[in-house]
Amino acid sequence: MLSSNPSGRSCARRPALLAQPIWGTVAPSWCLTSHRSSTNQQGCCMVEPTPMQAFHKAPDPDRILLLDQFDEALARLEYGVREKEITLLTGDIGTGKTTLTRALIDRLDDEVQFCWIINPRLSASQFLRQIALQLDLEPARGKVDLLDQLANAFLDASSAGRPVSLLIDEAQMMPPDTLEELRLLTNIQLDAENLISVTLVGQPELLRRLRQPRFLPLLQRVGVRYHLSPLTEDETTAYIRTRLQNAGYPPEMFDEQARSAVYAYSHGLPRVINNLCGNALLAAMLDGADTVTSDLIDDVAADLGLVLARGEG
Repeated sequence: MLSSNPSGRSCARRPALLAQPIWGTVAPSWCLTSHRSSTNQQGCCMVEPTPMQAFHKAPDPDRILLLDQFDEALARLEYGVREKEITLLTGDIGTGKTTLTRALIDRLDDEVQFCWIINPRLSASQFLRQIALQLDLEPARGKVDLLDQLANAFLDASSAGRPVSLLIDEAQMMPPDTLEELRLLTNIQLDAENLISVTLVGQPELLRRLRQPRFLPLLQRVGVRYHLSPLTEDETTAYIRTRLQNAGYPPEMFDEQARSAVYAYSHGLPRVINNLCGNALLAAMLDGADTVTSDLIDDVAADLGLVLARGEG
């Protein structure tokens, strides 16, 4: 069983934060006392970010490029879309794949027409119909007519200078027939030039699945690959400091031991880092503390049910 204070330091145990419906009563008063409000040029009251906003799970896409890994990943995704390639983005749960997908859409939405498929379990026919609907088309009833309809739409979009780009989330869950239909869609070309780009986003299982003999024809067409790894401890520290600074907090508000504890509990996964840090920052504000310590991280991690990385503690 994980101790809430594995270091052995003496600290008073707070009530479990996650069991209290605190947002309705605490957040407004904290905003007025701990974070000063200001007035803009129009005379409107402006309240600075709450603790959870500093580590929001869906940050402004312009602010996610905090680390070289994210910067390189987004650059590769952009290249794949612009060159009408099939791109493969893999990573474990919580490494930032969906955030990067949102950033890609935000970055290139004026240049391409994105069709973002968030339900990977669609059948082949449902998959084709969903693409048509996202292109504002009334899907034809027969498959042959529907494929002709999509081919014409792809050609028109490409000719107009804003080609279609398919984004498929959790692609490791796609049914075999749907994956085959996707491969056939990539056969649609004009003068040997691709008309669409495809970005497959998924967990590492996706690549293992595409290596199966039946899917090798699709894998062989992949032109761009990138794997998102968990952050290192140094990257976790840089991530925390930058997120704090971007939200208007002192970058050293989490002391060195607290940042190390965040890494140990999060295993370097940005999603877990955001959840742990957001709750820890809130707890510090409720306590009137100016600094987030490792003791506080231990408490919040216990409330969240997080466990230390092997060899830590």
